[in-house]
Amino acid sequence: MDIDTLRLLVEITRHNSFAAVARQRGIDASLVSRSIRQLETELGIRLFHRSTRAMRLTEAGERYLLRIESLIQELDAAADDAGAIDTGPNALLRMTASVAFG
Repeated sequence: MDIDTLRLLVEITRHNSFAAVARQRGIDASLVSRSIRQLETELGIRLFHRSTRAMRLTEAGERYLLRIESLIQELDAAADDAGAIDTGPNALLRMTASVAFG
């Protein structure tokens, strides 16, 4: 299971559109649909009721989304925290030495 696919699921539910998310990400809508279909296969559940006119989450999809949204937020926060710790210098370091030393 790919974290990017889970983020994709969250975006789809926020925009309520596969095509809008595909446009926003600059990818083909069929790739978005294929990713969600693969996730549904891995989970063994249907996440969306899809028709030509409407799309909505199934009950299982709603429950799954409630659980993963907070997990994704925690993963993003953990990445931000880890990125905030920098092992290198945080400022410009100037040193002077005599010409003979150089």
